[in-house]
Amino acid sequence: MKESFRPLLEGQKNIKSVFGFKKMTSESESTLYLLSQIEEQYDLILDLQNSWRTYFWRESFRKLGPLYVLPKSRLREIAILFLRLKKTFGYGRGGRMNRYQSFAQKCIGKKMNTLGTNLEYSSDLKKFNLPEQYLVFVPSSAWKTKVWPFFGELAKMLHQWPIVLLGADQDQVCSEIFQQSKENVINLQGKTSIQESASVLSKAKLILGSDTGMIHIAEAIGKSVFVIEGPTEESLGFSPYRKDSKSIGLDLFCRPCSKSGRICYRMGSRKCLNGISPEMVYQQIKENLNQ
Repeated sequence: MKESFRPLLEGQKNIKSVFGFKKMTSESESTLYLLSQIEEQYDLILDLQNSWRTYFWRESFRKLGPLYVLPKSRLREIAILFLRLKKTFGYGRGGRMNRYQSFAQKCIGKKMNTLGTNLEYSSDLKKFNLPEQYLVFVPSSAWKTKVWPFFGELAKMLHQWPIVLLGADQDQVCSEIFQQSKENVINLQGKTSIQESASVLSKAKLILGSDTGMIHIAEAIGKSVFVIEGPTEESLGFSPYRKDSKSIGLDLFCRPCSKSGRICYRMGSRKCLNGISPEMVYQQIKENLNQ
């Protein structure tokens, strides 16, 4: 995994070693750095990514043990995205995770425990002076075209609740939300390590975010989440998988348009995000907050 994400899995139960991939001056140098960390043989090696990068790793990995590669599902994605056949070929809730597990079980030859075993984090959060109960917003995404524009307005509507914002240094949407609703918002943008962010999530009463990696981390630690999905959708297989997690989105013919929302079929109007009002999201989470 990427070197920056390595702390997420280090020290977790049932994980012996975590090897990090670091971008260096050249791809070959990065590959050598990764392989230099691996010194033992394995009974089984699974390539679930099946990317151009892992393609060049395969020869080296085969020297370490039997290698199995998960086939790409490009035709299925074409049917979903371009032929609009999501009802026929869509993955559904937790679809990608189920696919990974089925592939692993087939390679191993026996049934595995259900994927999604809770990760555990216990970082000391005293320095952040957080209240006993709080909500967490994870508003940003690597793709700005997946970011819902009304987090600030929703924060005002939730004025009775402390809201913690999680994001990286460059996630300026956190600063914008903080400026809109300073009274009840705690902005931890760029102030937490990835393990500290996971600990903040683990203690939250409710977690709401865009379709982004930190939301998947929240589910990995056992939390239910609310995700605002615009260009993406459950049929692509990346939506939340936990029973009580909820995806909030509009029933539009143009959804999903892509994994990133780079191309808007509605002349850039992005109705899939702009059409989701703060009132709509508030009603979705209201029942959960009253529990």
